[in-house]
Amino acid sequence: MTKQSTGRLPGWLNRSAVIQAIARRRLRDAGKLKTQQPTRDEQAKWRERYGHDLIGFCERVLGMTPWKGVNGHPGQYEILQAIQESVTRQLAGEQAVPYVFVIEAAHGVGKTYGIGAPVMIWFYRCFGPCVVQSTANTNDQVRDTLWKNIRMHVASALMRRRNVMPGLMPKDMRAEQSADHFAMGFVTNDAGGTGTERVQGQHNDFHLWVFEEAEGIAEFMYDAAKRQFTGNTVRLWLLYANPKTSTSAFQEMMRHPLAQVFRLSLINFPNVWNGTSEVPGGTMRSVFNEMIEDQRTFGCEVVPKMDEARHTFVVPWDVPKAGGGFHPAGTVFAPKRGFLYGALGIPPTGGGGDTFISAGRFDACVTREVTPVPDFQVMPPLGLGLTVQDLFPHLDPTTLDPGITHRAQGHEVRVIWSAQIGVDCGRYGDDAGTIYSLARRILRFEEAIQGAQELDAMTRTDRYVQAVAKAARRLAAQGITRLSIRVDAGYGSGIIDGLRKLEELAALFPDGYVVHEVPFGSAATDGDQYANLVTEMYAQADEVLSVVRIEHPPLLLKRDLTERKYGYVTRGDRDVRQLEKKQVFKKRSKGQSPDDGDGAVLALAPERLFKDRTPDLTSAIAALAELELDDLN
Repeated sequence: MTKQSTGRLPGWLNRSAVIQAIARRRLRDAGKLKTQQPTRDEQAKWRERYGHDLIGFCERVLGMTPWKGVNGHPGQYEILQAIQESVTRQLAGEQAVPYVFVIEAAHGVGKTYGIGAPVMIWFYRCFGPCVVQSTANTNDQVRDTLWKNIRMHVASALMRRRNVMPGLMPKDMRAEQSADHFAMGFVTNDAGGTGTERVQGQHNDFHLWVFEEAEGIAEFMYDAAKRQFTGNTVRLWLLYANPKTSTSAFQEMMRHPLAQVFRLSLINFPNVWNGTSEVPGGTMRSVFNEMIEDQRTFGCEVVPKMDEARHTFVVPWDVPKAGGGFHPAGTVFAPKRGFLYGALGIPPTGGGGDTFISAGRFDACVTREVTPVPDFQVMPPLGLGLTVQDLFPHLDPTTLDPGITHRAQGHEVRVIWSAQIGVDCGRYGDDAGTIYSLARRILRFEEAIQGAQELDAMTRTDRYVQAVAKAARRLAAQGITRLSIRVDAGYGSGIIDGLRKLEELAALFPDGYVVHEVPFGSAATDGDQYANLVTEMYAQADEVLSVVRIEHPPLLLKRDLTERKYGYVTRGDRDVRQLEKKQVFKKRSKGQSPDDGDGAVLALAPERLFKDRTPDLTSAIAALAELELDDLN
């Protein structure tokens, strides 16, 4: 039985509503009214509006203006831009996009308030379902620093009627919208060795990790985070710290192949450099000046000249002295340990000055612009006070064609462009062979020879010879006319013979082609200073690096050069410096051999160290000691 109609219209259906419905129907039939789309959810709206605008999210939603770096160095603004670019590229489906952001920061530059907290909120609000995880070494750091700043930003956004963290729990370090969309904070804990297992299990389309004061976070947490970044649509790993050591897991992350590394220094902070208060709550110039004079905690020394190895700096303002008066603008300051990490965001290295090459030297080499200078062979020799420029007063003699003899004013002149190739031969186990070249004041990694234990001696020798020959031919094509190849004598005898037999290769270098056998443990040329040749090579490499640029350094090169220590041994009536053995270095470096450092130093060392050197019994015994035969067992 059906219900009979009463003929009455519902109360809500008045005459006006009927007319509007008829009008919409006619417009739709005429194709003049678009079909209504399903209502977008809140998450989609946020992603559409701010998923590609992290800076705008900070400024318009959170009410925070990221500061821009000065003097060509990055600030909050530039780091947030880099994070945004990474996310945009990942959303577009690009592979191998940098997603690890490592930030060394001085005190009072806003690394948590202006970077860590805003990125967590933005990621949680704009991308879902997502997982946002944050951790620190202490409860104070994660709860009272990171999550306190998160709540401050949330409150600021609420004043603008924006709920940027729905599901934020009143007191807990957690926000949750669903079982697969949440943000959380916790303190690292590896009780019973189960820390990694407790953190694992999260594999999500959108995943963000934030390591607050990352230098203090245990290594097991790094291992756990790495295992979670698999199969993500968007992945981000943000790590920042005030760096007090150069040997932490935090520092090792800078060598990650998909890492971008930043440093926030007070010298490049707007409040300090401009002498303003444009960044609210940031360190002021007056505080920076006090840090220079605070010899107990921070402190700097006044030195006569700039020294990149000591991270010296000058400022364009007068700095008040602790006892009265001023250090005039332009005074050269050399920072002490506390000032390095507290004011400049630079990790101190070398412990008590027990390494030949400092991190400052290495960092300068990566960014230095160099001007190559050739050697000149002049016959007969020039008189006292004369230069090659005097023979060619109307042109730059460095532009003369190499490989041919030029005549001027009764002299024959050859322009010689020299290059050096260093070959560190891989031993057994996990050692790898490395090949580096130095040409036109540029140090370049050429090739690594892996898997030596899997090859017979003949095949291994051929691989080295072919790799060195390839690098040599490239140098010849660039105009190099003299080549010196230095080969580690430990396992390189077959390689040395193979390279010396390549007559067609030698013919490419009309001004000289030589292959040196280098026994690391043999006598130094300066026996009053150094215990053996390898120690002298590392010491001399530091001086050469003062005018060299390192092009695209491999991940481990900085560690190998700046963390290989030396000590003192007694030779006769004097103490001389001796580089630590590879075995000692490997114990401090998770079993990794300094292969990149040895290869680079072989290329960098001055040619005079290898001239007129013939292996003798003493050198052979020293070389055997350097091989660490225990590693073969």
